[in-house]
Amino acid sequence: YYTDSRTGLTSRELVNTTEGFVYKDGFRKLVIDNENRNEYLPTAIESESGNVFEFDEMEANNHAVLEMLGAEDKLIVHRFIGDRTAVFHLLSGHTIHVEYVASQVGYTVAPVSYKIDVGAEIVLPSTVVLLGTRTEIRGMMTNVHNLTIAEGASTDFYSTAQTAIIEDGEYAHMTEPGNITLASLTIQRGSVLELTHINDLLTVHVDTFKIKYQGLVNMNKGHIDSNTGVIESEGLLNINHTGYLGEDGPGAGRTSNDLSAGYGAGYGGHGGAPRPLQGGEAYGSLYEPTHLGSGGGNAGGTGGQGGGTLFWHNGEELLLDGTIVLMGDDGHG
Repeated sequence: YYTDSRTGLTSRELVNTTEGFVYKDGFRKLVIDNENRNEYLPTAIESESGNVFEFDEMEANNHAVLEMLGAEDKLIVHRFIGDRTAVFHLLSGHTIHVEYVASQVGYTVAPVSYKIDVGAEIVLPSTVVLLGTRTEIRGMMTNVHNLTIAEGASTDFYSTAQTAIIEDGEYAHMTEPGNITLASLTIQRGSVLELTHINDLLTVHVDTFKIKYQGLVNMNKGHIDSNTGVIESEGLLNINHTGYLGEDGPGAGRTSNDLSAGYGAGYGGHGGAPRPLQGGEAYGSLYEPTHLGSGGGNAGGTGGQGGGTLFWHNGEELLLDGTIVLMGDDGHG
């Protein structure tokens, strides 16, 4: 903590409170620097009284991690500075307000990462550019309309993630866990959106979904519901090899008795094999697939992992100059 006044207490602003006149705090800044040591060990802050921490500016560098120790702590930060490697980890019951002012359209470029656990909430301005290299959203992201993942950044949404909108201090809209609603979602060149920790289902509702030139989205299963979809040249929506592991799943491939061959997994038909009924069992639909792909037979190695699942409902305009890939993997060994 330090004050921006160099002329002593007498020059600081007086504020009239219920306890009388008090000097208004000066500029409050917190700096944490991990010096690139243990990138998971957190620095913890706690208060002897109250549960709200407010800083005019917070700077975090060199893989620093910050946590709050109280059960229902709230962190308010008016400006972030960082080198993109630091993480602000919110545990269940915690809330962070990032450069957000109620009833105003705002914009923030976030040079840090956020790890938001289930039961935690991050409140942001309406337009957000994420620069952090290890953001993970398991909890609730509030007030964001336009989200951009900037070059070099990585953001991971889990199947427990949800979004909300606050108006006049009240929640005007809140999705169920497993649903993300945005006006626009943009994955810029050299950035990564991870949707690969989807245990149940994740649905992304978005008016405009863009994967820019050399942007990457990795996905294991989920829904995209968009009005306008764009994948630019060398942009990639990748659902490869994210199904069941070798010899796992409803149509799992088998291994021959002498371990010399691993047979193919089934889906919409029996898996490939030299004789009938040796491949994986048929399941699902050839025309409307709704299940993860099963893994192939292991034989003396490891059977190939099945493919993921994607449902993309696009309403008005679809521009596909890049690539969508959804295949199972080859066996190994």
